[in-house]
Amino acid sequence: SLNMYEGLSAANVDEDTDLIIWPENAAPVYVEQDYRWRRQLQNFAERIEASLITGGRFAVFNEDNSRTPYNAAFLINEQGNHKFKTYLKVYLVPFGERVPFQWILPILGRLNFGQAEFAPGEEIVVWPVPTNGDSIRVAPLICYEAIFPQAGWKAAHKDADLLVNLTNDTWFTGTGQQVQHLLLSRMRSVETGRSLAR
Repeated sequence: SLNMYEGLSAANVDEDTDLIIWPENAAPVYVEQDYRWRRQLQNFAERIEASLITGGRFAVFNEDNSRTPYNAAFLINEQGNHKFKTYLKVYLVPFGERVPFQWILPILGRLNFGQAEFAPGEEIVVWPVPTNGDSIRVAPLICYEAIFPQAGWKAAHKDADLLVNLTNDTWFTGTGQQVQHLLLSRMRSVETGRSLAR
């Protein structure tokens, strides 16, 4: 997966490119915690001389050897500090990423419908991304998060210049859901007056 996205990106980058955006879970590895993947992504950003935003896995590893998984996005800068900025998805897909209403009945967390059972992140974030002599403020929204007005509103109130929707809608190939997701995501741009890259 990483080799495919690297090849596609490297073939289309030029000296004016400041930012490359990959979809949700384009890096299906523990990006921040596994050194070899972190190094591969950092080397790629340095080679193309641009920042990279990608979806990937993140987990908090607990003392009892359990882990708390998150659906995440990462900003990798070309400067080479090997410390990525991380965003943990706040609005999770019901029954796909988490059984809903666990805040009311915690026992629901024990149900297994084959979902990923991610933990939700706590807040929408905004990252400064360097551009030619300046920077822009980018707010990542992962997949269906972009259908929530409050996600765009929170990003706008944190002075985001650009909304970025990392998604992979091939799950919906041949259905109207791909177009519906796109149209709903575009509403965040209309509501906030910010551009949306998807």
